[in-house]
Amino acid sequence: MDNNQNETWKALPPPYDDYESSDLGRIKRKAFLSPAGQQRKAKIVGLTIRGKGTASKDATDPNKKSHGLYARCQTAEGFSFLAASDAVALAFLDYDPDFHAIKFKDENPLNARLDNLYLVPKSVDRINNRLQKHISKLNGLAE
Repeated sequence: MDNNQNETWKALPPPYDDYESSDLGRIKRKAFLSPAGQQRKAKIVGLTIRGKGTASKDATDPNKKSHGLYARCQTAEGFSFLAASDAVALAFLDYDPDFHAIKFKDENPLNARLDNLYLVPKSVDRINNRLQKHISKLNGLAE
């Protein structure tokens, strides 16, 4: 799977500059020299599901509020978790985490492929979320 000819890799910005993201939603640690002086090969990082619900079927349930797939990445400050969708957006889109929210065209946070992601301003996302809550309440009253 590592030799996918249609997969494009791009470097991530700091603090994740030791990593690359692919347009297919995968994250790879670049080759590096260990503190002991050993050459380490580039390696695809395993992704895990984070958020409420740990089974993959739960991650697509809108009531579970899963946050999708994450990789544990080492930075200068220590280890942190990086969402696969964030990695793709940082590498391929004009993504500013302070300004944008990442959305999934198919509403599945496990699908972090570039062709499934789009960005919206966080202010618009907050308004949409409030509207959805009000609509849900109104639908509950109508039943």
